[in-house]
Amino acid sequence: MKRAQKHDLQVTTAPAEDRSAAASLLDLLDRPTTEGDHPCRLAGPEDGSVALTPKIADALRHVFELMAQGRTVAILPADGVLTTGAAAELLNVSRQYLVRLLEDGALASFKSGKHRRVRVEDVLAYREARDAKRRAALDELAELSQAQGGYDLRARR
Repeated sequence: MKRAQKHDLQVTTAPAEDRSAAASLLDLLDRPTTEGDHPCRLAGPEDGSVALTPKIADALRHVFELMAQGRTVAILPADGVLTTGAAAELLNVSRQYLVRLLEDGALASFKSGKHRRVRVEDVLAYREARDAKRRAALDELAELSQAQGGYDLRARR
């Protein structure tokens, strides 16, 4: 399993051979249980085991579902901080572009010694706003194209 840990961000992509294991774990978590029973227990190499609480089981269910689909999973605390490299990775932009966003004030940051840090919540808010703007622009382009007959297949023939 490929893992990269950068400050508070952990990114994991399951290779093909781990996808079936993730799917099997997902099946275990989805098995129906009697009222009050914990669906799964996590057992260690010794005799001890711990029942998964519903919240932990839900979080694991989501992770296993994504990994079974072969998708990359990023795990980070919502109140954490990121390096500029990790923030750029989360936004899927270059580190240089992210630094430009910080310098332009489009994204808040603070200094930790000589290095800049970015709060996870600020990066996620920026990403949400950026994506909403992109969707609005695409919707507007689609409306304009439709108004001009761009989607009318009969007009092309």
